[in-house]
Amino acid sequence: FARADMMWTHKHPPLDLLDPGFVYVPFGQDNSFYNHGPEPGLNDRHAVIPRHLVHGYLGRWDALRTGEAWGLYFDRVSEAGDLINTEQYLLLHLRARGVPIRRFPPVAFVVHCSEGPQCQHLYKGTNLGKQQWTQTAKYWTELIEVRRTIHDDIHNLNRPRSGWIWE
Repeated sequence: FARADMMWTHKHPPLDLLDPGFVYVPFGQDNSFYNHGPEPGLNDRHAVIPRHLVHGYLGRWDALRTGEAWGLYFDRVSEAGDLINTEQYLLLHLRARGVPIRRFPPVAFVVHCSEGPQCQHLYKGTNLGKQQWTQTAKYWTELIEVRRTIHDDIHNLNRPRSGWIWE
């Protein structure tokens, strides 16, 4: 699974390096502790999902539709009065389903939309359209995380050009 609006700066980790007993999710962008609540989150932009774990990962809508989510985790969150976001909902669901997770360094980021009818919310009342960097990453912190995967600042080394990335 991957969002369609992601920019891939390098090749994805080879699937043969990933253990098929786990769902793999990039590090970062977990958007945890929304509204200062107690629940952590998990990056929901991309995941490598083995076939036997597809229902566990992609079954969130069914869990909402059938009411199963309430018995598994939403009742506790609701009783506590906590607000949660989609990343927190994902992690609650995966924990309840017993889906094992592993992480890998990110090599893709969500691109920033261009000003227009489909993307006005970021531009109204701001000067974002005049800032050059806004035409790359939607979330600046995500771009920094990807850059840290690709470039070693301490040794001033571009990892892919030096032969390293997933081997």
